[in-house]
Amino acid sequence: MRTRHRVNWICGAALLALFGFSCPLLSQESGKRIGCFKCKRTGKLECTVPKAETHVLDCTHYYKADDECGGVGFTVCNRCKSEEAQYEFDNATLEIKQWIALCREFEDACGEKGVLVQTENVRVFYAIPKMSVKKRRVDLHRGAHHFAKRLEEVFQDYTKIFDIEEEIVNPRHTVFLLEDVSVLSSFLKHYYGSGGGNAGGHKSTGNQRSWFAGARKAGQSGDEFEQTVIHNFAHLLMEKCMVARKSPTWLVCGFAHFMEHKYYRANRNFCFVEVAPDDRFQGGNSWKSKVKKEAGSRNPLAFVDFYGKDINAYTYREMAFSFAYVDFLMNYNIEQFRDLVGRIKGGTDSLEAVQSIYNWLPAELDNEWRRWVKARY
Repeated sequence: MRTRHRVNWICGAALLALFGFSCPLLSQESGKRIGCFKCKRTGKLECTVPKAETHVLDCTHYYKADDECGGVGFTVCNRCKSEEAQYEFDNATLEIKQWIALCREFEDACGEKGVLVQTENVRVFYAIPKMSVKKRRVDLHRGAHHFAKRLEEVFQDYTKIFDIEEEIVNPRHTVFLLEDVSVLSSFLKHYYGSGGGNAGGHKSTGNQRSWFAGARKAGQSGDEFEQTVIHNFAHLLMEKCMVARKSPTWLVCGFAHFMEHKYYRANRNFCFVEVAPDDRFQGGNSWKSKVKKEAGSRNPLAFVDFYGKDINAYTYREMAFSFAYVDFLMNYNIEQFRDLVGRIKGGTDSLEAVQSIYNWLPAELDNEWRRWVKARY
């Protein structure tokens, strides 16, 4: 008889659940909860707001738009009142509030509305209302996702090239992308206590923290802006890698040009402050054909002519050759290139490191480079 009553009780609870009622199942003997049709014993009710976010782990736009559970992804079952579920919900809610508060700090610093997103290794604050990238119009939300995805790809390329497993920076590598130079200047002054940036006013790179801020220059297209962002993010990564000593210009800038060429097959950015206004390497197309023509000339530029120069002394031509030498050394033997970077990071002169690893005299390095350029460019 007891078994029959228990079966009837369970069937009744099932009918209640079928008609929209939640009911925790209790054991007749002990009175303890043995299940809940509503939350399936998890203590959590899945949020009905669909999470359409891709490529990112956190996004302030999504968190603000989710009125049901505030971006947590679930609510606590009001029948079960699970302490574990409530604790998890409260912690997640606190983290989301802190994330939104950080976005507001950045918005206050630049005086513009923005979206803050982050991937595994990159954090992006994006405050450009409208722009076209890759023939696609993007608003604040889509733009933040686009650049976060792209910079995460650049970061992954960087770690593969150098075969490193970089520990995640907390905060992550942070990139601020702003509407124009005036916004950038205001942001740096209020948030980082400086009005810095380069002479063009379109970027500023952090020395102690892993960050850089960039703004669109007047007349710059969305694609050109993205290429500039890729270039400067590659700088950030290389300068972090070379932090043990003063970074050699040919290697750091050459790698930044290599990365922008990888994604856009063109070279538009230059790393120095003042350069000659007229130079045939100044154009926005790929430097490869121009470098190949130089390599076949009677007096091509030699590695010793530019490798030791300070960045502000470089010409367009020398910057193009830095790109081509990095491209050559990476493709010649990636293991030897990694060894080269490691030795330079340790303080060895670039030319001495090349001679030690490749067993090439300066003239032999140039000859090997010319043969490779003529065959590949």
